[in-house]
Order: sequence, then C-alpha cells, then structure tokens
Amino acid sequence: MLKVKIDSKVIKMLGLVSHLGITMIVPIVMCIYIGVYLDEKFNTGAIFLVIFTLLGILAAFRNMYYLVMKMSEDKDKK
Repeated sequence: MLKVKIDSKVIKMLGLVSHLGITMIVPIVMCIYIGVYLDEKFNTGAIFLVIFTLLGILAAFRNMYYLVMKMSEDKDKK
C-alpha cells in the first residue's frame, strides 16, 4: 500500500482552487437558469439568456476579485 503524506499547504491550495471554482460557477449557472426561464416565460428567443449570462460572468469575476483581495489583505496582516 502506498502512503502519501499530504502537506497542509497543498490542502489549503486545493481548498482555494475549489472555492474559486464554486465562486465563479454558481452565479453563471444561476443567471443562465434565470435567463432561460424568462425567455420561456416571455417567449423572447434568447435575449434574456444572453443578458443574464453576461451578468453572471461579470458577477463571477467580481466575486473572484473580492475573494482574492480579501485573501491578499489577510496575507498582508500576517
């Protein structure tokens, strides 16, 4: 049996990567869902889908920016 020693830095980095991924994917998926729902409700083709997808992408990058800035401030305090 192979024993692997996992460093705490590796675990922290995996947590960070997964947190960034979730922080980016959730607003995009939610906005796509809202856009599809509104397009079906108002029978507008794909107008709302495009608008809400762009809003979701912008929100995802905003969330990522604030998360990175917060982590940068925490690192500076230490």
